[in-house]
Amino acid sequence: VKLQSIATKITDGEHKTPKREPAGQLLISARNIQDGYLKLSDVDYVGDAEFQKLRNRCDPDSGDVLISCSGSIGRVCLVDENSKYVMVRSVALIKLMQDFVINKYMMYLLQSPLLQKEIEENSKSTAQANLFLGPIKNLGIPLPPVPEQAEIVRRVEQLFAYADTIEKQVNSALTRVNSLTQSILAKAFRGELTAQWRTENPSLISGENSAAALLEKIKAERAASGGKKTSRKKA
Repeated sequence: VKLQSIATKITDGEHKTPKREPAGQLLISARNIQDGYLKLSDVDYVGDAEFQKLRNRCDPDSGDVLISCSGSIGRVCLVDENSKYVMVRSVALIKLMQDFVINKYMMYLLQSPLLQKEIEENSKSTAQANLFLGPIKNLGIPLPPVPEQAEIVRRVEQLFAYADTIEKQVNSALTRVNSLTQSILAKAFRGELTAQWRTENPSLISGENSAAALLEKIKAERAASGGKKTSRKKA
């Protein structure tokens, strides 16, 4: 089905430049949209009057789907619970018909390679990549029954959790490997790795065949020859 057939509203944020303030109500742009979450460490603000004016046009509420339409196109997240903010044009808002589709199912579906490919193709129609409302409304949506959507969400989150566990184990193993590498190098240059070899070859450590004795011999030979290197005569 087309996305617009299972949505009550598909729109984007304010097209005109809002009046920003140093503090106040949150103003969201595409840079704040990450896959699966909102990044609010770098966010703009508007005053209360501007906030109310912008929400009359675009009113994101808990659970609604947000998608970035400019810059890093196609990143998707849900509106945080109990969070209130307004948006600029670089973010699109999708309000879904709850009787037909689960919000998390839609979020994961839009993040999938199937829909990301369609989003990418639709964003290349202009010189500067942008995703407009028309192509968003016409996205083709696989729509299984709601219970199956719930099971898909459950399986996806279960596998994501497993992947996170594996990633942590890999990172921990890499940390241990790096630590082991440094330990090996430290032992090598403290002589700990060659202790047995030195026990088995004492003459090469302190005898006339040692590196120190050989170095002294070379110095003596150079001193005797006046420090000049001998050269081979040309035939």
